[in-house]
Amino acid sequence: MRVLDSLPALSPAQFFGVVARCFYVEGRVEKKKKWFLPSMADLFAEEEFAQVFVGWNEEALSFFIDVDAPFVDAETDYVDLFLDTRDRKKKGVVSRFCHHFRFSAEGGKEMTRFRGEDMHPLALAEDLECRAECKRKSYTLAIAIPTHSLHGYDPLLFARLGFTYSIHRTEEAPLHFSVSSLEYGIGDHPATWGSLHLVR
Repeated sequence: MRVLDSLPALSPAQFFGVVARCFYVEGRVEKKKKWFLPSMADLFAEEEFAQVFVGWNEEALSFFIDVDAPFVDAETDYVDLFLDTRDRKKKGVVSRFCHHFRFSAEGGKEMTRFRGEDMHPLALAEDLECRAECKRKSYTLAIAIPTHSLHGYDPLLFARLGFTYSIHRTEEAPLHFSVSSLEYGIGDHPATWGSLHLVR
């Protein structure tokens, strides 16, 4: 029994494949119910301190993130977005279709780490749209990742994306979508990411 007691607790999220619908948007996503991405905070016993809205079109993926925590510093207050433009769950490792973007109130960048030669050029920071609005106790990020920054993104042929996020805040626990950064190196394990169905 002592051996079992020493094992880490299993998260309920480890037994489910998280799938959500992502609706078409003309232009950019706003904070409206249609584009709200359901929270998985209960699966991780996390505090739901942020809301995420996501939409797609042929030109870009766009996100609106409303964070109920103050922006203090880009090193501690940021959003990591993980995308697989082909949602290849059986691949197991990061491929050229995988992307890891980090956004804060100071801007965004791609920081995907590849293994071997199966890679793509990283997106240019100046191509990533990130508009921030900071208040004393909260902030929002309006993000758009253009098609040319998403290797393999073709919503007409592949209407499904691998996706997850982690939202970090100063001196407090983060918020996750389909897999916890406290349990996995999320960027290294695309098979654990959830899925977005692109709906027109």
